[in-house]
Amino acid sequence: MKKAYWLAPLAVLILFIFIYLQSRVEIEHNEQRAKEAKRLAIEAKNAENQRQTELAIIARKKITEEKNRKDEEEKALKAAEAKHLDEIDYTRDFAKRETARYNNVVKELTEAFNTEKAAKDAAEEAIKGMRDEKKFIVEYVAKAQANEKALKELLAKLEKLEKDRVEAAKLAAKANS
Repeated sequence: MKKAYWLAPLAVLILFIFIYLQSRVEIEHNEQRAKEAKRLAIEAKNAENQRQTELAIIARKKITEEKNRKDEEEKALKAAEAKHLDEIDYTRDFAKRETARYNNVVKELTEAFNTEKAAKDAAEEAIKGMRDEKKFIVEYVAKAQANEKALKELLAKLEKLEKDRVEAAKLAAKANS
């Protein structure tokens, strides 16, 4: 009986070691399953975070592309507007230059017209003066010719009178003698 006394604690010890090892394996297995579940949960969370990050990156890229496209459209619009304004400025400057040039041409033509008009008026005045002078000369010549004719007639009368006086004196001398 003495032999069985140490066998029971040994059997209990073996049973305890066996149960301990079984529970240890089971605890380690549960810990590994918990770790694996935790790792899978972390991986799933990381995968979800990665997917969300990729979706956020894609969304951000779309937003950035849209913003860049809008910026390019705005730049193109501003460039077109600036070009249009430059064209307007060029057209306005061209119109001002052309207006100034045409005003100068009009001014020069007006001055030339006024000069020509003054020359025409002076020529007409000179022609009128020449006509008046010609009329005066024609009248003067007519008067001079009339005077010459009258003087010739007067001289002819005087000559006739002188002849008549000389004949009358000859006749009176003959009659007196």
